[in-house]
Amino acid sequence: VGAGSAGMTAAYAADAAGSQVLLLEKMDRVGGAGNYAHTNFPVATSQAQTAAGAYASYEDFYNISASESRADPEMVDLLVSNSSKAADWLIDNGADLGTVQKDYNLKPTDGSIPGYQVCTTLKKILDNTRVELRLENEVTELLYENGRVCGAKVTSPGGEYEVRAQAVILTTGGFS
Repeated sequence: VGAGSAGMTAAYAADAAGSQVLLLEKMDRVGGAGNYAHTNFPVATSQAQTAAGAYASYEDFYNISASESRADPEMVDLLVSNSSKAADWLIDNGADLGTVQKDYNLKPTDGSIPGYQVCTTLKKILDNTRVELRLENEVTELLYENGRVCGAKVTSPGGEYEVRAQAVILTTGGFS
């Protein structure tokens, strides 16, 4: 539920693992708040950084990211240790994140919004999978069975319906 950057990435991963995936988005387009993320794409040790001669070590990036007193060290480690893989994967799939700024930040060479680059690239990736994307399909209620989420009630331009699933992944950030 939710076709922002997290939802599209989760849908891709589930599809790659062999699951049948239905991705529901209440807006008329994918991306959510990600389309408007104006900040750079922070990363350590990506191919773009190596090619640019930027010094962006894991350790330094971890220390910068963990400096926030509320940061969970395990989550910071997860973010930092996977940042280069994520950036390289997006770039390999067509994202324009080739400009390195201040060693740790990637941004589009054409000056466009980094979040928009990420979201449009994720959409192109999904277009080549078996993921079924339904735009303007708002989840209005989660369905429960034996204490676990088993589906959702959905409102679409064609009316209301229910969908049942073995797993439901919520990636809603509340943008819309």
